[in-house]
Amino acid sequence: MVLENQKITLLEKTIFERVKFKPPLRAIESMEDEACLIYSMQGRSELYAAEHTDGLSSDTSVLMKCGSFINSWQVTEQADPYEAIAIHFYPDVIQLIFEDQIPEYLQKPVGDGSRVFQKIEKNEILKSYIGSLLIYFNHPELFTPDTVALKLKELIALLYQLNSNGIREILSDLFNPYQVGFKSVIKEHIFHQLTLEEYATLLNMSVSSFKRKFKELYGIAPGQYMQTKRLERAAQLLSTSSARVTEVCFDCGFGDISNFSKAFARKYGLPPSAYQNQHLT
Repeated sequence: MVLENQKITLLEKTIFERVKFKPPLRAIESMEDEACLIYSMQGRSELYAAEHTDGLSSDTSVLMKCGSFINSWQVTEQADPYEAIAIHFYPDVIQLIFEDQIPEYLQKPVGDGSRVFQKIEKNEILKSYIGSLLIYFNHPELFTPDTVALKLKELIALLYQLNSNGIREILSDLFNPYQVGFKSVIKEHIFHQLTLEEYATLLNMSVSSFKRKFKELYGIAPGQYMQTKRLERAAQLLSTSSARVTEVCFDCGFGDISNFSKAFARKYGLPPSAYQNQHLT
C-alpha cells in the first residue's frame, strides 16, 4: 500500500520520485525509451528482468536500462514503512540538460547490450547524493528546472565515476532494449512466483500471445508445464535433502503450501512429508 508519493518533473515527465509504502508491494514497469535508478532507503525486494534476477536491501540500488521489470517488495520483521527513491532518465531530458553536448560515454555503446540492470551495493558517495535529494523533497519549492537538471547531471557523472564496468555498459546503452529469448525467460523464472501476466510483461507480449507462443514451443499450456517442472524439482529436493516442506514449496515457485501438497500428492501418491521420509530413511 502506497502511503506517500512525491514527484518532481521536467518537460512534464517525472524525474525524481520518492515513495513510502507498506509491503508487500509488486511494481511492474514497462519502460519504453526510459531508464531508471532505484535506491532502496528502507526495505527489501526481488527484482526480476527477462533473463536476470537480483535482490535489493536498504541502501542498495539498481540502474536499469529500458525494458520490462518486476520489483517485488517483500514483508520483513521491521515495522517501519519502506521507502525508495526513483530517478528516471529520458532521451529528450538528457539532450536538454547537456544542451546537446552529450558526453561520449552516454552515446558510444560498451559491451553487447545484454546487461539490462546493474545492482550497486552500499556506496557512501551515492548515499550522500540521495541525502542531498531528500533536502529538496522536504523543501520542494527549491526544485526549480535548473536544479532538476543540475542534480540529474550530477547523478550521471557520479555513476560514471563509480568505475564499474556494468554501470558504464548500461550508461552507454540506456535506451536500446535488449532482445530476449522466449525460452531463456522461462528457464530463468520457472521457479519464481510470477503470474502469466508478469511473464508476458517481461517478454513485451500480451497474455494471449504469450500463451499461444508457449503452446507452440512446449506443446502444452504454460500452467501445466510450470507445475510439472516445479513438482519434479520439489521431488528431487525432498528426496535428497532434509529441507522443510514449506521451504521446498516456496523454493520451487509455489505460493501456497496447501495447493502444493495436494498437487504433489496427486502426482506422486504421497504427501510431501511422507515422500521425504520414505526417501531419506
